[in-house]
Amino acid sequence: MADILLCPVCNDSYNHIYRHEIYPVLGTRKYTIACGVFDVNYDKKAFGVRGFTFETYYQCEGGHKWMQTHQFHKGEVFVETEVIDARDSYDEDDFMDDIWRD
Repeated sequence: MADILLCPVCNDSYNHIYRHEIYPVLGTRKYTIACGVFDVNYDKKAFGVRGFTFETYYQCEGGHKWMQTHQFHKGEVFVETEVIDARDSYDEDDFMDDIWRD
């Protein structure tokens, strides 16, 4: 059974993925996947990551932006949710492009 992911600001169930950032184990690289983008960069944050970390960025249809982090370390998975932008915005110019629309 699958759970529906809800926006942490307004509990909207319509959330769109617009970016992934991946930090491999003990690496110094960050892999970014976004609409029309696949990029590999050096990133200081990656250097301090002890286990594999996968960040997913969302935007709900109310315009709120938020991120969920999954970090694996020694058999445990830590999940953290961080609100990036809690402002209500219905302006289409503020919406990110979904990854699936490519």
